[in-house]
Amino acid sequence: MLATAKTSADQQKLAAHYHDKAWQLTAKAQDFAEHADLLATQPATIESKQGISCQCTSHYRYFSKRFGEEAKEGEDLAAQHDHLAQRLRTGTVQN
Repeated sequence: MLATAKTSADQQKLAAHYHDKAWQLTAKAQDFAEHADLLATQPATIESKQGISCQCTSHYRYFSKRFGEEAKEGEDLAAQHDHLAQRLRTGTVQN
């Protein structure tokens, strides 16, 4: 759809998609952050062959940060498509 989006409605659909994706990633980031906080209060119970806990807080914090960054990128894309949709509606952009 990205390549064929030419109308305001098409751009609004793309914006909605990116808003939804960003919302999902934000929720996922929050879940990972909460899990990291919980693990930080627990002793390491599962160890890999290297003797490092597989359920470590740094793992969850890393993915929490990464999902948060991806959510921000999604919101930025959604804003761009919202802006383009508005410009198409007002006729300031040619199809």
